Amino acid sequence: MNIVYFGSSSILVLIISNFLFPLNAQIKFKANVESGYYNSAGSSIIEQNELFTSLDGQIGYKYDGENRNANFNLRLRPEFYGFNNQMQTIKFRVDGAYTQNEDGFNWGVRLNRQRYSFGGNNIDLVFDSFNLIFDSDLFFITDNPISINAGYGYQNISNDTQQNLDNYFFDGRIYQILSQFTKIGAGIYIEKFSVSGNSIFPYQDFQNKNNGWRFGPQLNFNYLKDAIINLDYRFMFHSSELTNNPSYEQWVRLVAGKLLSEKWSAFILVDFYFRNFNLNQIGENNLNLLYTPMDFENRIYLKLGYELNEIFGLYIRTGYFKENLVNDKFSYSGWNVLLGIEAGN
Repeated sequence: MNIVYFGSSSILVLIISNFLFPLNAQIKFKANVESGYYNSAGSSIIEQNELFTSLDGQIGYKYDGENRNANFNLRLRPEFYGFNNQMQTIKFRVDGAYTQNEDGFNWGVRLNRQRYSFGGNNIDLVFDSFNLIFDSDLFFITDNPISINAGYGYQNISNDTQQNLDNYFFDGRIYQILSQFTKIGAGIYIEKFSVSGNSIFPYQDFQNKNNGWRFGPQLNFNYLKDAIINLDYRFMFHSSELTNNPSYEQWVRLVAGKLLSEKWSAFILVDFYFRNFNLNQIGENNLNLLYTPMDFENRIYLKLGYELNEIFGLYIRTGYFKENLVNDKFSYSGWNVLLGIEAGN
């Protein structure tokens, strides 16, 4: 993993950011360590009942001005499964964003780069991805803001085969403001993708590219008052050279939380991706060219936190997890109970 490259880039970005945005700027940090028990099923990547430990460190820069804001965040998360380290993962991510506020609309740009490495007795796998996204928010219609995002992304997966994904996407939504604290939204998502790769099996009808589209409606609900509720749902028709109709995907994410008292808080996270691909004959012989989503983690987590002071906190987290790494060839699922301590400003 090219940590040195990102490290030098982050220093350069921080220097430039401090030069461009010297006022109202903050250096943000967050770190936590958690450990506990997990029980799993699936392929033989990890043991079924073992110890899980992870470290998570983040450092970022945030600027808020009168009509513009910017932020930059660097995150590193190593994870260890089992007493004998049946598997180790290193998750590395860089995010940056700039937003300009104009009369009646906002515009901005975001980028992220992430590299996930999985290594162990039965796995040697690397995900490397990048996204460049252009954002705009329009406020010309009273109580009906419009959000438009468009961009480009790529993903490279390296194991015993190689897969490369390029995609161009459009995300448009219109919102209805129900109250000062509540809004709902609906829109459409469209993506054009191309998957290329190779196979270790010399099939007669082997091909090295799969082109296709993903498109469909999406819904959103957001509430922010005495509790936080954010729900996103997306249904996508999937059309490609390897699939027949009907083929589809679904994605749902729920983030909800509430302060129970001055010290206690409770949160729930639900993040799930489902798909039903109706493969044709070429698809059956070219599974390495099937679309692999950039966000492959399925999870349901409950978190109960206690704030020790303004910097330190304790929490217990439990829930279900499923990692669909490559077409279910590398996958594992189960549940865990973890105890953690976190620090941040």
